[in-house]
Amino acid sequence: MNTFERDKERGEGFEYHLLNEIKKKYPNAYKIKGYENRADLIIPELKIGIECKLDLMCEKTGNLAIEYEHTGKPSGIWVTKSKYWAIAFNRGGWKYMVIPVEELQFHCSLAKRVEGAESSKLYLIPVNELNYKVYKIV
Repeated sequence: MNTFERDKERGEGFEYHLLNEIKKKYPNAYKIKGYENRADLIIPELKIGIECKLDLMCEKTGNLAIEYEHTGKPSGIWVTKSKYWAIAFNRGGWKYMVIPVEELQFHCSLAKRVEGAESSKLYLIPVNELNYKVYKIV
């Protein structure tokens, strides 16, 4: 299995983990199959979507990377239709936080910008600057 396939599998594992947690309260929640900028997870009871991301570099950098442009076009945080953004990261064990997209966009507007892989551009937000509840992935 190549790195892309392994990372994709890990990301989907996070999506299913979060979906199972959500289903405890909202049993009709589901995962969207394939690429969709609307959301990765849908909670029909609330009529909202959640975008899920896995940050594999946070352990080394202490930052969360949020994509805002890909191949010269707006992407990620600026095109999502989701109400919430969920980010899994490793800082002394795998954890995740769920943040309202508007709140994350505010943090992005103040963040450092960098070039990413494959013609992407990213905001770097120090994870300790986000004052949101962090959940452990068991």
